[in-house]
Amino acid sequence: DIQKEGRCPAIAIIGGGIAGTSAACRLSTVYPSAKVTVFDWGRRPGGRAAHRTLWVNREGKERFDTPPKEEAEKWWRLRFDHGCQFFEARDERFLSLLAPPLKAGVIKAWPGQQQQSR
Repeated sequence: DIQKEGRCPAIAIIGGGIAGTSAACRLSTVYPSAKVTVFDWGRRPGGRAAHRTLWVNREGKERFDTPPKEEAEKWWRLRFDHGCQFFEARDERFLSLLAPPLKAGVIKAWPGQQQQSR
């Protein structure tokens, strides 16, 4: 056991999606002395479950960075999902992990009907 040996491992996780962030949380809990680092190419965590923000002005110009405050009223902010829009949770362990973000309003239950893929 790493903890009994008194070692402090460095753990690298590639990908900041659901699996990567879940693994990082679990490893940090199981090995609190470990240095857990998540590497992801995106600007924010979330992977394929993330969203994107696009700014558009009246002339049709687009930008992905936030406009300066003095220009903010000239731009409309559009937010859209570019990956999975929902996921299904059946396992009780996974459901228990979802309780805090549900309570905080970070994620929401989808009230719609599920459709079978063909």
